[in-house]
This record gives sequence, C-alpha cells and structure tokens, in this order.
Amino acid sequence: MALPAGTVTFLFSDVEGSTQLARQLRDRYADVLDEHVRVLRTAFGQHGGHEIDTQGDSCFFAFPRAKDAVLAAVSAQRVLCEHGWPDGAELRVRMGLHTGEAVITDDRYLGVAVHHAARVCSAGHGGQVLLSQSTAAVLEDDQLDGIELRELGNHQLKDFDRPERIFQLVVHGLRDEFPQLRAQYHLGRLIDHVHLRVRDLETSKRFYGAVLAALGRELSGEGEGHFSADELFASDDDEPTARLHLAFQARDRETVDAFYEAALAAGGRDNGAPGERPYHAGYYAAYVLDPDGNNVEAVHHGPALRTVESVVVTPEAD
Repeated sequence: MALPAGTVTFLFSDVEGSTQLARQLRDRYADVLDEHVRVLRTAFGQHGGHEIDTQGDSCFFAFPRAKDAVLAAVSAQRVLCEHGWPDGAELRVRMGLHTGEAVITDDRYLGVAVHHAARVCSAGHGGQVLLSQSTAAVLEDDQLDGIELRELGNHQLKDFDRPERIFQLVVHGLRDEFPQLRAQYHLGRLIDHVHLRVRDLETSKRFYGAVLAALGRELSGEGEGHFSADELFASDDDEPTARLHLAFQARDRETVDAFYEAALAAGGRDNGAPGERPYHAGYYAAYVLDPDGNNVEAVHHGPALRTVESVVVTPEAD
C-alpha cells in the first residue's frame, strides 16, 4: 500500500529497560521481542497504521489521521499490559506521536518531522504515550471516549532549538503516573508573580486598570484589600512598595504610546516619553511613575523570537 502523504502522524515506540529484560529472559528474550512486535503490528494495523521500520525493540509507523494513531497506541498499550510475559517479566513500551509533513523517498519518510516524533518518544517512560503540540492541536475537535490529554509543560527535546509543549494520554484502566520526562523542563518564565503594596487601593486600581486597558489587558481579580492582573498582585496591607520597576509588554509601538497617554490621564507622572532606547535594536518604551512613585514601563521589543507565548497555571483540585 502507498504510504500516506501530506500531513501525517508518526508514531515511534521502543521497549524501556531492554538490556535488563534481556538479562532476565536470556534465551526467551528474542521470542518476547517478536511477540511484542506482533502485538504492535496488529493494533497499529487495525487502525490504519503503515509500518515504516522495525529494528530490535523499536518500531516506526505512520498514520493518515492523528485520532487513529492515538487509538492504535491505546489499543497496543492495553494488550501489552494484559499480556502474560514469561518469568514474571514486565515489558513496558513507551510511545511518541508527532504530526507533520515529511518527504517520501523509496518507501521511506525523510524530514525533521520524523526526528521530532522519535525525540518525543525518547522523552517518555515505559507504558507512557506522549504527544507533541501539533498532534494535540489536531485532536482538539475529535471525541476520544475514555481518553484525556494531560499537558506536561514545555520540554527541550534533543537537537531542537525551541522547547516543545508535550502532552500525555490518560487512559482509563492504564497507568497514568510517571516520573519527570527525560527532557529538560521549561516553565516558560522566571518570575512567578510580583507583589506590589500600595498606599491607596482604589487610586492604584484605577491607575493600573487604565494602563492595562491601553495594553489590551484587564484586571483578572479583585477583592477586599487587593487586586491582581496575571502575575501582578497588589494589596494595601503594609508599607507601600518603594522604587519598584515594572515593565509591561506591548504588542507594538502604538500600544506603547497609548499606554503612556492613559497612564498620565489616570494620575501617573511622566518619567520618560515614548521613544527608542539603547538597550537593544528596536527597543521602544515609555515610562511613568504610578501613584506610589514606582517606575512603570511599557516596552515593545520590535521583531523578536519568543520562547513561549504565555504560561497558564491551573491548580489541581484537592
């Protein structure tokens, strides 16, 4: 059969702890590997998978649809988990999926997408199924009964410049807790939050509400004695913060200008009109003093590469 072309979901798998398993099983190890490959071929084939390569304890398949690749991975993991392996052995297989485009040459795939899928697989643990961000995005509109996606954060995959947002399949009846991935974890930011103490809460809330609105943002929370906006938390429960420098990101130069005008209109004092600064090429900023005298900046960095657009932290329920 012709290999699927265009956008394809690649699936890599390998056996975790194969050396230790070989020592335990000795002469029976080869038969166990063959049986494991048979299980994968059956499960993957039933969901439209195309076998590209199988070497030792590693398999490489391609699927025309991401949903089919996920269902194939789940089916294979169920059979592997329920299978009775000799001598009480545990055969744990990790899997990695990535959706992308690759060139077909001589019945094989070539391209970065192939290596991407392999790196996603190598970051996991036996019994774990990992998905790249592109595969997870394709699955957003698909209904997967009994299957959930758990975001594991941004991780640095070997030989790739930018951190990758990794997801794990969570399947009812299968193990879903694993150690940290075998890839460096990136939270995406250094500062978790900034606590600003103010003298007059209403005055400061009016000021920050105005400058945030000019930046296309808004206050995200408020209550008795405090207000907040993403990483910024302000309260009036102690001596006011003094000489703090806050720098807000602006999407373009016009937004920096709007920030400056809104800040002055809301009670801020000029501390540097909009303009280019010498910190790096394209650094365009404006500065105002807030009601407590803190230096508040809006900056547009010009053309720049972002390591991550944003970070969302949702605490787990008790």
